[in-house]
Amino acid sequence: MEFALVKSKPVGTVVVPNVGGTHVRKHHHGDHLIHHIHRRASSLVDTLFGGADVKHHGLTERINSNSESMSYCEDGFDFNRDGSSTSLSSERSYADESVEGLKNWIVHVRDHIQPQGDVGNDDSLDQRILNVVTSLPFLGLGAYMVRRHTSAEGRAYGKSMLLVGASATGYHATWGALRRLCRKMDYYSISFASAKMVRAIWPESKALRRAVGCSWLAVPFKPFLISTGYALAMQREFFKLGIKDDSLKPHLIGHAITAGAGALAFTLEESLSDAGFKHTHSLWHCLSAYGVYTTSKLIEHKEHMRVRRVHDSALSLVDFVDKAK
Repeated sequence: MEFALVKSKPVGTVVVPNVGGTHVRKHHHGDHLIHHIHRRASSLVDTLFGGADVKHHGLTERINSNSESMSYCEDGFDFNRDGSSTSLSSERSYADESVEGLKNWIVHVRDHIQPQGDVGNDDSLDQRILNVVTSLPFLGLGAYMVRRHTSAEGRAYGKSMLLVGASATGYHATWGALRRLCRKMDYYSISFASAKMVRAIWPESKALRRAVGCSWLAVPFKPFLISTGYALAMQREFFKLGIKDDSLKPHLIGHAITAGAGALAFTLEESLSDAGFKHTHSLWHCLSAYGVYTTSKLIEHKEHMRVRRVHDSALSLVDFVDKAK
């Protein structure tokens, strides 16, 4: 038996038996740990994105190829500077716990994303057709508001309503996994449009702009709550202005009736479906579409108020100049 002197940068110089002149492999403590992390990362990628999709892009193969090309110590130990062996089980355990903790956190976040699963409001062909048809008015309303509103915020609200119409149509016209994805997009697009709505009502408010920006973080988890909060803020403003302005009052009354009926239909949809009325969801579409139309009238009224303020300010300035002369 002869001895070979091996110099390893991470651990210094150690003496390793070399029997029969066989090839001497250098086992680095860092290499072994990195190899183990690579293997765990490969497992994490497959868990998050699905093995088939990941392999299609070649990511798993690259991770495995890199890890297999690295030398590691099958005996599970390395050498310190003084020549004593140290188990790597603690380092491996720490890597395992870190990766498992990340996986558990991602699963926890995924399980709290709303909405989950699917609902049975398109069980029959006539339900599906009627739900698709009653989703189309939102596209028309979006195009109407883009043309009608004079403010940039009002036109942005109209564009967001186009997204609502497209998401609702896609949701009711699809099946399986794509339908579940479109259901999420339906909820998120409504939250997005609700945020654009309050920005159109109060475009000058910097505090509201910051609040809307912060609310984006909560949309994937509480989209219905975000939409409801913005809707209540809009209805308060609608009531405050509508009772004072005769031109806005008819729209306020129509909005109050459809909002109340729409909330009732949304709440009782499942119960009414069990009782035999299968078209509650399409009825809710119609009520919501009229509610959006009356909301656009509120936004138009606010735009006219801002124009009148600017006009009155200009007249006041002219009168001041004339008096100064």
